[in-house]
Amino acid sequence: MSWLERYLQAASRVSPLTPREFHTAIGLWTVSALIGRRVVARLPWGEVSPTLWVLILAPSTVFRKTTALGIGRDLLRRAKPSVFAAHQFTPEALWGELQTNPHRAAVVDEFSLLVASTSRDYMTGSIELLMQLADEPPWLRRHTKGDGDVTIQRPSFALLGASTPASLKRFIADERLWASGFWARFAVVVAPDERLPWREAEAADVELAALADELIKLDARLNTDSPLTASIAPEAWALWAEFSKEMTYDAQADPTLSDGFRAVLGRAPTQAMRIALTLATLDWARTSQERTPTVQLAHIKAATAIAASLAEDAQRAIETAQRSVVEELGERILKLLRMTDGEATRRELQRAFSKVKPADLEHAISDLRERGLVEVFSEQGRGGMTTRVRLAQQEGVHTGQPLGDELSNCRTVERGC
Repeated sequence: MSWLERYLQAASRVSPLTPREFHTAIGLWTVSALIGRRVVARLPWGEVSPTLWVLILAPSTVFRKTTALGIGRDLLRRAKPSVFAAHQFTPEALWGELQTNPHRAAVVDEFSLLVASTSRDYMTGSIELLMQLADEPPWLRRHTKGDGDVTIQRPSFALLGASTPASLKRFIADERLWASGFWARFAVVVAPDERLPWREAEAADVELAALADELIKLDARLNTDSPLTASIAPEAWALWAEFSKEMTYDAQADPTLSDGFRAVLGRAPTQAMRIALTLATLDWARTSQERTPTVQLAHIKAATAIAASLAEDAQRAIETAQRSVVEELGERILKLLRMTDGEATRRELQRAFSKVKPADLEHAISDLRERGLVEVFSEQGRGGMTTRVRLAQQEGVHTGQPLGDELSNCRTVERGC
């Protein structure tokens, strides 16, 4: 039985209400964080290491995501405690930690707090730095007044985060974070619609200790002067190349794909190779006397299946977040209309929700119309045609305050509408 299979057994005993997909992603992340860039595959455009970024999305409590994160984190801490960076960090602090040790990993229990903090002054440049680290450059270099030129050779940063969909929805729905490729760099795992049948948690201390010992031995075997270059069996390469064409060429022909999902599909082959490298390195550490790991057909089969499932989860996350944001904005529009005389011009709504992108406002109005909650019509005014939005049901409309005053209040405290 492989290391990952035994990890899944032990983790499922400790946290039986956690979906197997969560345990699989966390187990793979744990090993990939230990390996870092000490094992690589040479692809035509450059090298790829096992290093993974994983994001677990699930409602609070039901799926025990924090417990599941703790299992992987504790195993990695037993095997290689020096790898951990602080789970809350500024770009400056992360630079400092990478200077001390360029092989790092972080576990962020509430990832929405980290993403939300990136808009603050002291976090300026954090998204850009994280994306650079995700792309595994040969080096990172910067110049400071105090230290002069600072270069970090072969930085490695494995990131594991978790959050509730509600906490992250406005960030996942943010087109800029998809356009930049930030979210596409994550292996996103979404909770199933139904919770698991009830089971009591059990201790698995002996099994987890044995798994940690194997990671310690793997870490020792990887302590070489230079990275190990994994071989890729011809049949494994053929299957991976077929998967790469499917994700980056064939599927991209669909004109209905969102930009975010296109980016996810575009990175799926790299995710698959990272996972295959992780699986191959685990097998090599247990059974092979060869100098370097070999990615076999079985590794690619398992990895492409996981990568395809991750892409589906990412699509679910995008659609759910966007739908949630649209519905929330729709409720605010309805609240405003109910507080006035039941209708407003499109221009008045744009002024009331000035911080909302025009396209998002149009989407929300269209959604309300499709659901039969508002009517949208045009009429001739003194300045030309005017588009108006009116409640489909007029009951409960409060007319005690002029429309202009209510819109003014909305602009002052926009969340009030």
